[in-house]
Amino acid sequence: MSLFVVGLGTANPEDCVQLRTQPEFRKASRNMMMSYLAIRQALENHDALDESTLGLVLGSSCGELEITRDFLCTLDQSKIARPLLFQNSLHNATTGFLALQLSVTGPSVSVSNRYFTSECSFEAAELLLKSGSARFCLVIAVESRVPMLEPGLKAIHSRKDATHELQFSENAAALLLTCDSTLPHLAEIESVRWSHKVQSTPRTPPHPFHDSDAISHLIGMFQGSAEKGTLLSIKSDGTQSEIIWHRSAR
Repeated sequence: MSLFVVGLGTANPEDCVQLRTQPEFRKASRNMMMSYLAIRQALENHDALDESTLGLVLGSSCGELEITRDFLCTLDQSKIARPLLFQNSLHNATTGFLALQLSVTGPSVSVSNRYFTSECSFEAAELLLKSGSARFCLVIAVESRVPMLEPGLKAIHSRKDATHELQFSENAAALLLTCDSTLPHLAEIESVRWSHKVQSTPRTPPHPFHDSDAISHLIGMFQGSAEKGTLLSIKSDGTQSEIIWHRSAR
């Protein structure tokens, strides 16, 4: 793998306040708004991009849990399964919303693979770029918190010998990637590897986390002073991933 990072951006829930007054975001979820803002950051200084050559890969382990909650609550209380709520609860609802707002006419893909969602999103982007389906590709990973559903999520993630109570985070992180090494770039992602085989002692993260936070942590490394690095992510079930990168020559 050789993916070149030409743009990056992140967004948190508090950043979404600026969008809530805009008509097109009136019914948008936090996933949609955070992803949009992270993408706008990643696209800064790239206004001349041809949308038809731009691919979009959105990764989310849990997807639109907020709307899923609304759908299930409505179904329980009124015994009516609202079609629009159900449609908007799907993972690819976020992808479709973003493609529409950004006028992306290139290929759009949704990815969901629990702990390895970010890692699999890189693989999808590589396929789009190296097949010639896109010249540039946006890769976004996003998760949002839904307090009502967190007890169930904690039951799934927690271990009996845990030393820390699980705390969940929420944010969106976006990278603009290309395979064209001749373009100015911030860093090169050399390889992304992961395994579903348990390789380490399972652990409970001592800090807030979400299943798809690898891209967010990778951006944090890019924004540091190191010239190269390896993001080793040990998941709470003992599986792990490794992302190797180096900074572009200055």
